[in-house]
Amino acid sequence: MKADLRFAEGVDKRCYRLVDLPVEVLSELEASAGEARAWFTGGGSEEMVLTTASATYAMRFAENSNSLFVLDAEFPQEIVGSLGGHIEVSSCAPRVARLHQVLQDRPHYDPDDPTPKNLGATFAQLVDLVQASEAEIQTELDSAQTVVRVGDRYAATSQDAVHETLSLLFDSAVLKGWDPHRLPDSNDEIVAAVPESPAPLVSLAVRHFYHPPAEGFRTLDAQRTARFLAERALRRLDTPATAKRIPLTDFLACWQRLAPVDLDLEEQMADPATLLRGLALVDR
Repeated sequence: MKADLRFAEGVDKRCYRLVDLPVEVLSELEASAGEARAWFTGGGSEEMVLTTASATYAMRFAENSNSLFVLDAEFPQEIVGSLGGHIEVSSCAPRVARLHQVLQDRPHYDPDDPTPKNLGATFAQLVDLVQASEAEIQTELDSAQTVVRVGDRYAATSQDAVHETLSLLFDSAVLKGWDPHRLPDSNDEIVAAVPESPAPLVSLAVRHFYHPPAEGFRTLDAQRTARFLAERALRRLDTPATAKRIPLTDFLACWQRLAPVDLDLEEQMADPATLLRGLALVDR
């Protein structure tokens, strides 16, 4: 088998690896006229992965049954190297835990000091640091319950701040004559209705606790909201005195106290075991 390998200027032709790209990645690169890109991320103790704009791929070195010899393009009779294997690429889950660690290690968003220096990280910085595609990173940022966006930066904030904002959002909706379970579709209109809370926190609460706009309204995601409050209740009741065992009646009472006054949790409270799946074990 003979193949023509072309190198960028200045690249050492003896230092390279052959990568067996999945068909979908190769097709995307070939069809994009140079606009699409794929890059390798990882270092230190991390295993290297290949990422594209929309997916993440694990890599594994596979030995060849026969050696591949590399000839000099100008002097074909001269062997300049040999390859004993190649890198296989396969789809894998994005490694987004690193995203939250990066934001936890950097200055957080504080409602009392909303513009500290070096707040959080930009999207471009997260792409460089996190082993996930751009689309996967954006999905994780959008679904995170304690990540706010301030200008072009993303930063972690506290559950206390998010909880307070949720309560203020419900109170303000009632004062405006809105049904807090069904808000207007305009984020700007909602932000303006909650002047007591900074705009990034209100936008986070709307994004996390409400479904995307549909037919002119944003409807409350009752399951997600109830689960957030349930996690808050568990943290509040998890003290040395409880020895990790919390009476269900105490949990339900705390859960209800933490909920905004006009939030209806009746359906979720009827089946706490389902709601707490992954958070706690319910011993009836």
